[in-house]
Amino acid sequence: MNEYQITFFVDNANASAHVALPLNRVAKKFKSTLHIINVTQNRVAELTKSVAILQAGLQQGDLCQITAIGIDAELACFVIKDMIAEHFTVVGSHINYEFSSQLAERLPQICPPCEIKWHYAKAHTELTKFECLKGLAQLI
Repeated sequence: MNEYQITFFVDNANASAHVALPLNRVAKKFKSTLHIINVTQNRVAELTKSVAILQAGLQQGDLCQITAIGIDAELACFVIKDMIAEHFTVVGSHINYEFSSQLAERLPQICPPCEIKWHYAKAHTELTKFECLKGLAQLI
């Protein structure tokens, strides 16, 4: 099965009331299973239920994700992403460069209150033995 996600931040808790009904109607049009996950509060709800947004308990500053699993998951995310982008801040929607600490600078909400060092690896990148050892040596 195909799985796709839309990750976003809640800027305004009142926006969830405006998007709840249209999101529910659109979710019912697809065969895929659609869930909304409030990562910050560890809550999950099925989008085809009319009270899904209320169950997720979206509050200002929450990091959330909509997941679609099924045959038309990509299409569902494509349609829903526009609805979400009107009311919330979509994470990673305009990234035209490598994923790096620049994302943390643009979205300070994802940074914890302590000092951290970000390390990233490209997905599906095969490294040689030398490159692996070099990367590990730099971490020491």
